Order: sequence, then C-alpha cells, then structure tokens
Amino acid sequence: MNQVSNVRAGSPDGLMAPLQADAGLVRVRADGRIVTDSVTMHEEFGRRHDKVMDSLRSLIADKTLNLPDFREIEYVDGRGRKQPCIELTERGALISMPFIGGVKSRAGQVRLVDAFTLMREELRRMKAAHPPRPAAALPNFEDPAAAAEAWAQQFRGRAVAETERNQLRLAVAEQAKDVEFVKRYVDADGLLGVRSTCQALDIENERDFTDFMVNALRCMYRLEGALVPRAQHRHLKRFKVKTGVDHDTNRAYTTAKITAKGVTWLAREWAEYNLDRDAYRAKHSPKDGDVDEEVESATREAAARRAAKEAAKATE
Repeated sequence: MNQVSNVRAGSPDGLMAPLQADAGLVRVRADGRIVTDSVTMHEEFGRRHDKVMDSLRSLIADKTLNLPDFREIEYVDGRGRKQPCIELTERGALISMPFIGGVKSRAGQVRLVDAFTLMREELRRMKAAHPPRPAAALPNFEDPAAAAEAWAQQFRGRAVAETERNQLRLAVAEQAKDVEFVKRYVDADGLLGVRSTCQALDIENERDFTDFMVNALRCMYRLEGALVPRAQHRHLKRFKVKTGVDHDTNRAYTTAKITAKGVTWLAREWAEYNLDRDAYRAKHSPKDGDVDEEVESATREAAARRAAKEAAKATE
C-alpha cells in the first residue's frame, strides 16, 4: 500500500478540522469521510501503538477490514520522527474496535462512537444551515437594464463567495497550527500557560483570549482570581492542573496549564470565534435559567476551605 504523509496535528492532506467533536478523536477528510486512526485508538484504548497496528494488519490480512475503510498514513512522534499509522473510516473503526483490546477499551469505544456521532450531527447541521442555492432564472438579455442588473448580481455573488472562501482559508490556517511550532513554547512537562499559548497562536491580546475561554467558549471559569479548566476539558486532556509549593513563601499553589492537544483545539475554536463573535457566543451561551453547577460547587468548596483555615487560625 502507498503511504500518504499525514501529520495528524496539521492538515497537509486537505483534512478539515472538526468544529464540535473532539479534534483528537475524529476529523473530516477532504473527500467528506469522517476518519480516526490507530494513534487515537492507542491513546483512547490504553494499548501500545505497535499492538494496535498488529491487530489492524491482522484484520486487513484476513479481509475483515477492506478498502476504502482504511489506508496507511504517517504521523510525527514526540521526537519528530515519521512513524507508520493506519487511518480508518467510521465503518472501519466500528469493525476494528472489538478486536483492539486494551485496559481502557470499553471507555475508548464509547468515546470514539460518540465522537463519530457528534461529527455526523455537526455535518448535518452545517448542511442544513447552508443549503444549496436555487438556480437563478435567466434574465431577459434583450432588455439592457435587466442584463446589466444580472451582471451586477453575478459580480456581487462572486465577490461574496470569494470573501467566504478567504474566511474559510483563514480559519483552516489558524486551525492547522503545527504542533512542532507549539512545542517551542511548552515547558518541561509539555504544558503551556495562557501567555505562552497566545505567543504560539500569534494572539496579541491575552486579555481578549482569556475572555474568549471564560465567557465565549466556556472551557474555563474564574475562582478566587485563578483560571480553572472545566472538568469536561480536563477529562479530554486539553488542560492539566498543576499543584506545588512556592519555595519563597512556603504556600501551596494551583495553576492550570494547556496541553499541546488543547492548544490545537483552542486554535480551531479561536479561528471560528473570530469569524463571527456574536454568533459564536450565542451558540455556546447557556440557556436561560441554567445553573452552572460546576462553578457553584467549586465556589462552595473554596468558601468551606477558607472558613476551615480561618477557624484553624482562630484556635491557634
């Protein structure tokens, strides 16, 4: 089989990053197929990648898995080396998953099926929101005024279409931030702070980006002056909370860091946000009357910790 070079973090093969489903699990290929790959299975199922590859090649060898439901590609590992990888369509993934195994195989299958389902729903939503335009009736070319108006409408239509294409190119370019570029800003644990993330994504206004994460995307919230990632996004490995002790003050601290996977996801969302900020905020805003239980619970716990600390001081 011919291998197709495909760095999973970028989109050199015409891949279009998903909008709502987790970008680390599925993506939309240039031909419109929703795909995943063996590296994702390795991460989600908790099985070594070489073992996942062996299982997939066994399924290919006995014709359980057939074209066009798979193809061999490449990815770049943590040391910058190109390694073999197998890409799977949704059908290919569903056939393969029961044979992969791994310590997290059940949870991995659920998450992968959910990601495919979310992506199909998102694609249907996008198609419904942008139906094909009906063919325009031919103008009366014997009427000079009608002919001129038809020409003007065609010109305006082309200008609008070109503007939309340019916006899409900009969004995809922002989404496809290369992980090797991002890694220049990560710390020793492979994590970034908000400021370093802004540097990696060429974002000049850190305060604007923070407001986007808290009030538009709602992937973080503020608690006692600190930014806290929501549990859903910690579970998806987009953020990691680090704790430690300040050696100068001997006080414990907690800080949120963004993973390389989180940076590529944020790059995509930031690009979509800047295409139409009002529409983006409307899409992600909570419904009227909804209670943010996670924030309320965290606030109550923080208040209880403060009260306990003050009570302990009072008894000293």
